[in-house]
Amino acid sequence: MGPATDPSRLIALGADGVTAMICDSTNALREGRSPSEMDVARSLARLIAGAKRRVAVTIFASNVARIKAVADAAKSAGRQIVVAGRALHRIIGVAMETGYLPANFKYHDQQHFSYLEPDEVVLLCTGSQGEQRAAMARIAEDQHPDVRLDKGDLVIFSSRTIPGNERTVGRIQNRLVDLGCDIVTDGDALVHVTGHPRREELKEMYGWVKPRIAIPMHGEARHLSEHAKLARAAGVEEVLDVRNGDMVRLAPGRPRSSTRRRSGGSSATDSCWCRARTGRCASAARWPLPASSSSRWRARAGARLRTPRSRSTACRQPTPRAQDGRHRARGGGGHHRQHSRERRRDGELVREAVRRAVRSAVEQRVGQASHRQGAADTSAALTEPRWSC
Repeated sequence: MGPATDPSRLIALGADGVTAMICDSTNALREGRSPSEMDVARSLARLIAGAKRRVAVTIFASNVARIKAVADAAKSAGRQIVVAGRALHRIIGVAMETGYLPANFKYHDQQHFSYLEPDEVVLLCTGSQGEQRAAMARIAEDQHPDVRLDKGDLVIFSSRTIPGNERTVGRIQNRLVDLGCDIVTDGDALVHVTGHPRREELKEMYGWVKPRIAIPMHGEARHLSEHAKLARAAGVEEVLDVRNGDMVRLAPGRPRSSTRRRSGGSSATDSCWCRARTGRCASAARWPLPASSSSRWRARAGARLRTPRSRSTACRQPTPRAQDGRHRARGGGGHHRQHSRERRRDGELVREAVRRAVRSAVEQRVGQASHRQGAADTSAALTEPRWSC
């Protein structure tokens, strides 16, 4: 998909001098090179051509190359593509507008799935990571309004399960097996390749670019550490082994990790918690906000905060007491009740409990909204069937 990588351009950049390269560490533990999308396309074509009944393929919606590979395989096998999932519809539309998919790329909407014979259809759907409201999860639970899979149908998970999603993905696969479907994953056939470079590809990149400073990123501690060792072995002068939240100073002088900030929260002040009794915020002066933003935060959170002394200081986070009240009202108080009085004094535990309660409430609201929207879309489709091209 798109033009091939131009090594000569990267080599030219390296000759001009590259100060620092921030590089992906996801596959720093894996030897060799990653297979290509062309290899996956050929494997998918064989699987789809050999299927006797319906074929469903679930992918990362943003992988346009995989969408094209499935469509080409379906066409070669004399089958028609049906697309289920709003994200896939959006991506396909954008890819057609920008020229990554041909302007005459044709597919059917999910309402037409039941009208096609089992040996004439390939379903392309979202939900490869076990998302609760995605098409594949609803199909597995036999709750999808338009798509139903039966005994002998083939389901291909053209993806790799992201760490942390194993339980939800496994539950969906088990439900599909209960329906009588045959399952193919990346452990059974070449149906997915990574977009992250393996060790030989990392070595080649360092050989081309020749940066003075290497900063491994995107991975857990093991991945980052192994990547740092690889960069040193590749001849990089300075290698910074950093973690999320580390502030790196590249120049002047030698590079170094200067300060660590909390990361992973909803704002830059994830570690800023107002004192419930006094309403004071010790770090308000360190994180400036316009006065209008301060007012909105106070109104939204219901926190009792002092009016900032100047226009440039404000607190970005509500008090634990306000948070606690909000989550009890929304049914999230159980996260606090499960901690003993001593454990509640641990700010990290309280923050994690609040995050979980907020996430649960938001997911519930989003799920209800998606369900209502899906019902409205289905009703409209029944009154006026349409074909997507």
